[in-house]
Amino acid sequence: MNHSETLRILSVLRAAYPAFYKDMGRETLDGIVALWQSMLADMPYGVVNAAIRALIAGDRKGYPPHIGAVMDHVRRLTAPSGPDEDQSWSRIERAVANSAYEAEKEFYRLPEELQQIVGSPAQLHAWSQMEREAFDTVVASHIRRSLRARIARQEEMALLPPGDFNSTLLPQNTP
Repeated sequence: MNHSETLRILSVLRAAYPAFYKDMGRETLDGIVALWQSMLADMPYGVVNAAIRALIAGDRKGYPPHIGAVMDHVRRLTAPSGPDEDQSWSRIERAVANSAYEAEKEFYRLPEELQQIVGSPAQLHAWSQMEREAFDTVVASHIRRSLRARIARQEEMALLPPGDFNSTLLPQNTP
């Protein structure tokens, strides 16, 4: 979004919540515009506008949405819908079921993010040799925890404003 688009977004908020903005001076409003501009700079105006209007329509408290709520709503509107935790666990279960003799083939059928969680074809094979009850409790708990951590990390990374963070500093193979 550019500066004029940011002004348009904040004008909508000011119209929807006049009491909130009524006593703000020019300097304060300029600071608000600058902050919103920097935080939403890489987001398309149309999506931010849709998010703002949805948040206004769903508001039950009478306060304007904060930047984090807008960014979260934009992320939900634009994020590709990938497999959830249950779907991912089901894929791993199917891979394990066929891994007594086909572990390598099953491992490379998994999406890359699940390969990182599983670790190796040898791990799939080892799980295929476990008692089912231990696999369904211990391994399932570990995998689901790893999946939740990976999803949370991806969500946190998606919220970072552009240019404020160098993702090459983070380890790439952590959940």
